[in-house]
Amino acid sequence: MAAPIGTSNITARNGFLQENAQFSRMPKNDMEWSHFIRELARWRNEYEGTVDLTSVSSFDDDPVTFTATYYRYGKIVFLNLPVQESTSDTTTFSLSALPARIRPAVVQCVPCINLVDNSAPLEGECSISTAGVLTFSTDGTLASFTASGEKGFGDVGGPTLIYSLFDAARID
Repeated sequence: MAAPIGTSNITARNGFLQENAQFSRMPKNDMEWSHFIRELARWRNEYEGTVDLTSVSSFDDDPVTFTATYYRYGKIVFLNLPVQESTSDTTTFSLSALPARIRPAVVQCVPCINLVDNSAPLEGECSISTAGVLTFSTDGTLASFTASGEKGFGDVGGPTLIYSLFDAARID
């Protein structure tokens, strides 16, 4: 298993860059380094945009649309969810319609701060499926929200979900 990014292991970091930026080897001269830097800059800005995530069964006024922004850097995605709340009528909270370009290869579970349940702020997690569905929970179970009050993302800033598009089989 390769050393994690951020260690002093230069080989691991170079391997990460090569895989994510689709290089076959590291540059060996000034002209190759110039090309490498241009390609790396292009890779860094590979995808960004907005996406309308829709809830079809979590609120009393469904469908509710949450417009999120995303940034994809190689195989890493930053999904910024908006500050938004609506009246809850179920104990579940899920959003769908994540575009294929930012769907993970395997289900990802990531921490999620600034959730709101029954008008109270709390922390929880988000499960991101390969089908593009985000399912939020406050205690690790799907039915963990209150079926009344406000539910959504807090007023101190919507959460940012950071996840990988890697297939788990490739990480080890």
